[in-house]
Parts: sequence; structure tokens; C-alpha cells
Amino acid sequence: MSYNVMTDTPTVLDLMQLLVLERIIVPQIDFCLVQGSSLPVAKYKSNISRSSSELNVADNRVTVSFGFEVKGITEDKPLFTGHFHYHIVYNHNDMPRILALLENENVKGQFLVAQSDKLVWSYFRKTLQDMVVDAGLPPLVLPLYR
Repeated sequence: MSYNVMTDTPTVLDLMQLLVLERIIVPQIDFCLVQGSSLPVAKYKSNISRSSSELNVADNRVTVSFGFEVKGITEDKPLFTGHFHYHIVYNHNDMPRILALLENENVKGQFLVAQSDKLVWSYFRKTLQDMVVDAGLPPLVLPLYR
């Protein structure tokens, strides 16, 4: 037996059903080894932080812009830094409904963070892994996004 649950509370799914992913743009990636760091390094750890999201709703497009900063650390010394910036562009054809849904802070928050991270995480993790290996370091394998 199945039940249909009706709710008046909007969800991020309501918003996503109105949007069509147009493209993911990577306008800038910066990655560098810290000057004076020695290679090869057997072990290191990484700290990843996320910038806040910027939202732009104009015409028939919704754009979310944000980025990740990665710092590699070995023996409490900086090893590398990286900045990865993304723009996610969606098309839509219902501006009043989009704006109404984005007025809900829960919907907006989930859309700007969780939904956006899900879309770019696989690209981010692959690009970071490739850059670390190309720099001569052991692979940095980030977990799958859950």
C-alpha cells in the first residue's frame, strides 16, 4: 500500500523540478605547491573549506557561484594550496515561482549548498586528484559525496 503525502511546505525538489541544468562553468582553478616544500611526501592531510554561495536570478537563468579551498599539510607545515571556483547555470521559464521558492530559507539553503555541491563534487574530486598526482604527490582521494 502506498500513501501520497501532501504538504504545503516547499522543498528543494519543488525548485529543482522547475530548473534545467544548462552548464557547469569552471572559471578559475589555482593550485600550487608551497614554496620550500620538499617532495616526495609520504603522508599528508588535506583541509577543505567551501566559500559561501552567490545566487543570481535574472531573465530565464539562475546562476549559483561558489568555490572550494584546499590546503595540503604535512608535519604541520603547508604543502600545497588550491582554489576551485564554479558557476552552475540553470534555465527556467517560471520566474514568479522560482522567486517564491527561493524566499523559503530552507529551500534556498539546500539549493545553494547541498544541491550545488552534489553537482560539482565529482568534478572537483577528480580535478584535485589529478593535480596532486601531477605535482608529484601521492594521490589524494576524496570520498564520494553523500
